[in-house]
Amino acid sequence: MKTFISYFAPMLIKNILKSLIILLFLTSCSSQEVIFKDRQRVTILIDNQFPVETILSTTDQQMSLGLSGTEKSHFRKDHAMLFKYKKDGLRNFWMPNTLFDLDIFFIDSDLKVIAVERNVPHHPGFQEPPAIYRTKIYKCRHVLEMRSDSPLAKKLEVGEKIIFEKGSSL
Repeated sequence: MKTFISYFAPMLIKNILKSLIILLFLTSCSSQEVIFKDRQRVTILIDNQFPVETILSTTDQQMSLGLSGTEKSHFRKDHAMLFKYKKDGLRNFWMPNTLFDLDIFFIDSDLKVIAVERNVPHHPGFQEPPAIYRTKIYKCRHVLEMRSDSPLAKKLEVGEKIIFEKGSSL
């Protein structure tokens, strides 16, 4: 038994240390970059001056997932998610497994905000009751989500046009 422990203990300690180093490295990376690493990003400007890093959701899978399960600390106040559709359509959003409140902006084909729903309540999990919040239905092309506690989100109003920073576009 003594030989077994003296032989395997250094190997076990070495593997534990390797695992801890890998874990520390992964947690030190920006969590948002890890979560949304496969997504295209663009930068939009609020009031034509405040940059907002925007994650694009373009596939059905990305759109159905949205921000579900994303921790508030992993989605900064100067970030947004843009649901990019190819055609205008009737759209409404709901909030299953959303862990923080959102402001949701409905945008037309000219990239003008046509409706806003503010302080949309989060709903951890998928169980009802209580009822999972659903927005009204809007005819629009795109939908933008931002944290409701973002001062930048509060600057974006109905009638404003989404402007992209140079080098960014849909």
